[in-house]
Amino acid sequence: MTVDDSPTLDAFAGAVGERFLVGEPDRDDPVSLELLGAAARGSSAFALEFRGPVEPLLEQATYRFDRADGDPFEIFIVPIRGDESETIYEAIFG
Repeated sequence: MTVDDSPTLDAFAGAVGERFLVGEPDRDDPVSLELLGAAARGSSAFALEFRGPVEPLLEQATYRFDRADGDPFEIFIVPIRGDESETIYEAIFG
């Protein structure tokens, strides 16, 4: 998967189930997030959902995403729900 300055739904659709190392500001160790889904939202928008650990909680912000076989990229994510075992994050493009 290659994500450039204009990410697309197609760029993420094949990566569902894969893990990304996400750089957190002021931390040396990245957080692992799994891409749960990539879905269209209307005619040109789309949303991504990621699953991560309860701790550390990534606050609403832009983070660097790294993948073993691709270039790093940045995404603005928002924690949208969670429980005692996981936190779900969302990114919306459009």
